[in-house]
Amino acid sequence: MENGAGSLQIEFEVFISENLTYQNLSKMNFEQYSSFVYNLFSRMNNLKQQGIRRDLVDKFIHTHYSLIMMSANDADVLFERRFSAITEELTEFCSNPFFWETDFTLYMQKWKKLFQIDWLKKV
Repeated sequence: MENGAGSLQIEFEVFISENLTYQNLSKMNFEQYSSFVYNLFSRMNNLKQQGIRRDLVDKFIHTHYSLIMMSANDADVLFERRFSAITEELTEFCSNPFFWETDFTLYMQKWKKLFQIDWLKKV
């Protein structure tokens, strides 16, 4: 792995580890969550443009998902929905448009539509 790619990977892993956590997401109201999603995918878009590789993101997200879900409250359905929505988008276990293959502006229109439904707002 090149130095630049390695530093992108480290930046990504630190950002996700510090921000995409049960402690953070479980306390957010809907407005905070929607802002968080926009900021997270903006940052991911910057990393994507700098050359971060999707396969490395996938590997880390799968591991991170397992760790977070082990420490999450099983009764917190809203957290699970919100957390899974983000991780599924990063690993492409989702419907089109895919984050990795879509212009960022068009991609974020998908989230705007998702934010209009109650599924990410309440149980």
